[in-house]
Amino acid sequence: MLGVVGTVPDVSTGIVALTRDLRVHDHPALAAAVAQHDVVVVAFVVDDRVAEVGFRPANRAAFLVESLTDLDARLRDRGNALVVRRGIWHEEILRLAAETGATAVHCSDDVSAFARRRIDRLRAAGAAVGVEVHAHDGITVLPAGAVRPTGGDHFKVFTPYYRQWLEAPWRTVAPTPKRIPAVDGLATGSIPTIADLTDGPTSPGRATGGETVARARFTSWRRTGLAGYGDAHDDLPGDATSHLAPYLHLGC
Repeated sequence: MLGVVGTVPDVSTGIVALTRDLRVHDHPALAAAVAQHDVVVVAFVVDDRVAEVGFRPANRAAFLVESLTDLDARLRDRGNALVVRRGIWHEEILRLAAETGATAVHCSDDVSAFARRRIDRLRAAGAAVGVEVHAHDGITVLPAGAVRPTGGDHFKVFTPYYRQWLEAPWRTVAPTPKRIPAVDGLATGSIPTIADLTDGPTSPGRATGGETVARARFTSWRRTGLAGYGDAHDDLPGDATSHLAPYLHLGC
């Protein structure tokens, strides 16, 4: 899908650089960009270094494509559209910044070594060209490292960690923007097809990607499955779990 999204001269432009936060609800980076800038570019980069290995399983590739397609529809509902590029993540984001005159990039902070290196590269390269990078807590409800044992840097046993986690205050839910002003004349690019990312077959009965499906699935499970989860979650034939894991992984 190739299109053009909404430019107004002399306006503040911010970029939301997506990774595994493919949603519009409770999205701190997106909410901050909308609050701080006149127009916003919401971008996803099909990172060549991830695509080499990370998208090869067909089910994973299909889930990503569907999640991106659904996100694009949710953005269009709000007057914007998903901008898709392919290449090295930080290089493509800064290329977009140069193209649109953006002075800031907002992204979701993350914890893996790969994600940390990626954000660090973006921050260093951005500083060299005058683009600020703001990493927001949006992948988890508690920032990484917020729960620690006394006298240590991490828990080695789950139960005491879980007890302290229950008592810790969660981050505030970010407001969902009703309108996301877009940059005029910016080519959105094309959401990849499944064939662009993999050559394998998908499985029957696989999960369908996207925030819309995720929210509907959670609403249904909360109503019919949550109350009995404590007793039924180990019953594999009973199939009583939420099936939300892939949606949580991509932040849907």
